[in-house]
Amino acid sequence: MITELIFLTVSAFSTPLLENSTYEQDNTHCRLTINEERHQNDIVLVFTASSEMPHQAHIYHGIPQESPSSGLLTQLSLHQDESLEKNQYMIKHALYKVVNDDITIYSTAIGSEQNSAQDFMNRFENNGYKTLVAIDGIEINLSFVADHQQALAFYQCAQLASNDYARHTK
Repeated sequence: MITELIFLTVSAFSTPLLENSTYEQDNTHCRLTINEERHQNDIVLVFTASSEMPHQAHIYHGIPQESPSSGLLTQLSLHQDESLEKNQYMIKHALYKVVNDDITIYSTAIGSEQNSAQDFMNRFENNGYKTLVAIDGIEINLSFVADHQQALAFYQCAQLASNDYARHTK
């Protein structure tokens, strides 16, 4: 009985972490999709890397935004006792897709200036594949934690894509 209870407890707490992110790759394109911790299916952070374009970071959500609009995203410390330099990035909100009368999806692009998305992605990696962000126009702070193996695979692919992109743009 106790063994079954321990198994159920471990399963209940480990399953969401395993399903919190997905990694996809095809020839020259790689993507890491990370569900927001509390709003699993409603808010996602997507990193993309390709040999044809610079790295990109977007947050897709259903929180109504004036579209198009811009603002700031601030990376916050995940631990209250830890002081982290608050990194800020310019963002652009845009209407992504109207699915039906009840569902509208918005896109928040991180880093409209050169290398900001890359910098945000590097800080995400340095923080152990997790981040907490505050976004202008969104009242709640958002927390994203990626599966370590999936994130590692993405960053390896992104490095190769970055090298290819640099060769193509010279």
